[in-house]
Amino acid sequence: MYLSPFKRCLRIGCRPLGRDAFSVIELLVALAVIAVLMAIIVPSLLRVRDQAITNQSASNLRQLGVAVMLYASEKGVYPPGNTTFNDGPYPLWETLRPYAGGGERHRSIPSWECPRRAITRNPNGPIWITPSYSANSFVMVDSRDRDGEPGVPRADLVPVAKVARPSEVIGLIDASQRSPSGWSNAILTGTIFNTVGNPANANRPLSGHPITEPDTDVGGGTVRYRHKGTANAVFLDGSVRNFAKGDILEKHLFINY
Repeated sequence: MYLSPFKRCLRIGCRPLGRDAFSVIELLVALAVIAVLMAIIVPSLLRVRDQAITNQSASNLRQLGVAVMLYASEKGVYPPGNTTFNDGPYPLWETLRPYAGGGERHRSIPSWECPRRAITRNPNGPIWITPSYSANSFVMVDSRDRDGEPGVPRADLVPVAKVARPSEVIGLIDASQRSPSGWSNAILTGTIFNTVGNPANANRPLSGHPITEPDTDVGGGTVRYRHKGTANAVFLDGSVRNFAKGDILEKHLFINY
């Protein structure tokens, strides 16, 4: 018996020409596969992005660590965290400028700006530096003239030979944050910097000193755990480490051990 091509196609289960299309079930399966792939890929991309930002901050600190070592090699002392120049304050980022980016005073130096800092606004304009890191003030001391502070002598710079454990002592760490007034601090602050360390406590956690604050707070001199609850730090030998809260020990700041 003769069958037309159309009837023959129906008998063997073919779809008529011009009627090809996905069924509802096929569309649902395709959408489910796409959803599963997105659930796998998107978190991975976010983790890669977060790690890239953390790595950029670590790279910044590594550059600053090299700048500190170059200064120390040339001068025989570690640079001052703060000093006085032309009767005005002269913070660490200006002292290290010839070794870490150069350019005109006050102008931004990319290596000083953490890509994850919460506050990026500078009331003096975007070209001015927005520091994101502060120095260990046992190493890079505040040597400003203290004429207005009776009984507070100008601190002597720390000789390189005085630091016997450069691979264990922090140079700079995630800390400084620009305030609305434009103020920030080039060195870590806190009561611990008014004491002398006891070598017997070398492996004791710092117990909140220097003070830690959320990155949304303004000011400087306090450790900022910007990177998923951790902070990057560069040591005096140029190595970079990542610290969670409670992991910074006394031996990482004190130099008399």
